[in-house]
Amino acid sequence: MSPNTQNLSANYDYLNARIRSKASSLLKRADYVQLVNGTIRDLEIFLLQHGSFSGAFQKKLVVSQDSSLKRIEAVVAETETERLSLLRSLAEGEAARLISVYLLRADLLNGRLVLRSINAGKNGMPEPYWHAYGAVSSSFFSNLWKTCSDISDCIEYCRSNTSMMSPILVSAFSELARTNDLMRAERLFLRGFIGSAMNELKGAKTENVRLITELYGRFVDVWNIAIWLRRNVMGTRLTTPYLETTGAGIEVHRLEKAVSLRHLLAGTPWRASIAGDAASPEVVQRSMNTLLLEWQMSLYRLDLLGIHVALGYAARVFVEWQNLNIIAIGVAFGMKSAEIYERLIIRDEQEKTA
Repeated sequence: MSPNTQNLSANYDYLNARIRSKASSLLKRADYVQLVNGTIRDLEIFLLQHGSFSGAFQKKLVVSQDSSLKRIEAVVAETETERLSLLRSLAEGEAARLISVYLLRADLLNGRLVLRSINAGKNGMPEPYWHAYGAVSSSFFSNLWKTCSDISDCIEYCRSNTSMMSPILVSAFSELARTNDLMRAERLFLRGFIGSAMNELKGAKTENVRLITELYGRFVDVWNIAIWLRRNVMGTRLTTPYLETTGAGIEVHRLEKAVSLRHLLAGTPWRASIAGDAASPEVVQRSMNTLLLEWQMSLYRLDLLGIHVALGYAARVFVEWQNLNIIAIGVAFGMKSAEIYERLIIRDEQEKTA
């Protein structure tokens, strides 16, 4: 019997039935094969004719003068955001709370993007597409991007705003101003963010809550290993401490003592990211991000009366979003179809049972 069978207040049976019906509209392997072998025009026609994307695409054709690539990116972002927002609206009870905590991922990504952009200098960069399915309005990040040209502006803007992200970003920007060290600032941001997310789960100890905690722990693993790679492979002198959090698969003491990547990852969920001793840090990082999404997608079938189905579906949405952006950029710039396809994440499940 499922460990979540008696959790009737969460209404997982109804939620997961609705999710599985929505999942059938996600793109299949055959769709990706078709798209990587086409042109940017073929991709536009495909989205215009596909039920999930057609409404947003038609609207963009009427009101937007963007290039084909920008139009596609905007349509994909809008469609996938709607799917994630609908996922949250379908849930009740515990499921609604856990999905909301999971979707704070948007605020994590947006916050890191702002922090890194201000550190590097925007230098005329166009405003990015914000992840708009989190707890914080995308207008908060948009205004921060548009109105702040330096760190002091960012601190002042965040202090004048009541967003849940404001105090976390104030601490991170203050650290960046004090040390001029992006990694230390980012660590402070991640620590504040994870603490805020975990506070939403305080007092609950179900298997579903444990899974959300593990998910955020794996986010921290990816960040910690990036620091380890910079320090031990790339030879970068860093004073940034590793970040410790509940749910992480790699303990801080292991990160501090490991003499090789193979030794560090042995026996962990990340060992498959080692393609070979000569794998570059960039390849390792990309592989880890892929493993994280593949693990999340695998949850889709693990417990039909738990939060697993919702997390697996959300991961599939994120993967489709990422895949379509990769295809759009690839075909727009004339990459070979095989090269584009190699960068995609394709789930191994039978399509007829999607």
